[in-house]
Amino acid sequence: MRARETAELAWGGAFQHDERLKEFHFGEHEGRTLASFNTDYVRLLRNFESFEPPGGERGQDFYARVDAFYESLPLGKHLVFAHGGVIKRLFERAGLKKFPDNASIVVADLREHTIIEEIANPILRP
Repeated sequence: MRARETAELAWGGAFQHDERLKEFHFGEHEGRTLASFNTDYVRLLRNFESFEPPGGERGQDFYARVDAFYESLPLGKHLVFAHGGVIKRLFERAGLKKFPDNASIVVADLREHTIIEEIANPILRP
């Protein structure tokens, strides 16, 4: 919802919603912070592809749907509004090692594996 609302505010109603860009579903753990888990569980979570929270989505299924979105993009310019986990996976698929800051704008060439520009959210700057 937040990504969709941001797209509407920034771009108006002329955008295409894609369910494959939904954030990872943590099931019973939705809303919890990483600090609230014990070390063993955090280790499981860090091995994300095989991670499966109770009542949630399997990591490999999340990767598969984001990868399908990535592979479906035609050549050209695209404006994508998404949450951190989706952005992280898109960047991984594109061979980019950087993880953008929250609420930043990143101009990247995913096919060329380069970040062209990153614009930090001025409200979040120290």
